[in-house]
Amino acid sequence: MKTLNEINKHVLKYAAETGCSNDIHLNDFIFQFLINNESFDAIESAVRYYFYDGKNSAKQLEKLLIELKKDINTTTILEFASGYGCVTRHIANIFPKNNIRSCDIHKEACSLIEETLHIQTTLSQKKPEDFMCDQKFDVIFALSFFSHMPERTWKFWVGKLLENLEPNGVLIFTTQGLQSAKYFNNPELSEEGFWFKADSEQKDLDSNEYGQTIVTSKYVNSCIESIGSKYRVQCKESFWWGHQDLYIISQD
Repeated sequence: MKTLNEINKHVLKYAAETGCSNDIHLNDFIFQFLINNESFDAIESAVRYYFYDGKNSAKQLEKLLIELKKDINTTTILEFASGYGCVTRHIANIFPKNNIRSCDIHKEACSLIEETLHIQTTLSQKKPEDFMCDQKFDVIFALSFFSHMPERTWKFWVGKLLENLEPNGVLIFTTQGLQSAKYFNNPELSEEGFWFKADSEQKDLDSNEYGQTIVTSKYVNSCIESIGSKYRVQCKESFWWGHQDLYIISQD
């Protein structure tokens, strides 16, 4: 009970400091992973990281859209694989809520975001061919989603998200790249530039469908070329968290 009270105290503190919702779902796997992570010297440090890292990611998205000359007051955004709102709660403070939609495979996550942040959500699916959305977007943002997909669905999820863009829309996503390999004992990638391990901190999903993935820019470019020649790929290596690569896919 002392630990739970301590966690709640820190949640209230750092939610207030970062100006966002303090509603944390019990099944928020990112939050649980952080507070149980031995790399933090105290629970307070883990809770602080959760809120400030979410805010930093939201601000980074804002900066990217400004650089891409997107009007943050009118641009429609789909945050794909939002989880339980680690970043969403801060995105809601930057962009008009009516222009944002979040999407996750967990019904409870979608419910939390709708009920506490008043942002519309769409339930995701295990297979990209089953995913349906009744709207197209100016920007689709997928933070670290492609760091977990196996090769059999990786390219198809990229293609599915590209299908849900408005003309002149932009797909923004991150991957675990070569700088991420050190966290997995520097495994050998395939000749095409792909590595996957059926293991994840998110234990409620099949690790064969949601594991750990490393890709090279060669692999990403090859996938985009196979989808269509009209797309242009920008890559910023180690842009997110100092090791994940950032990709911006737009139409030529």
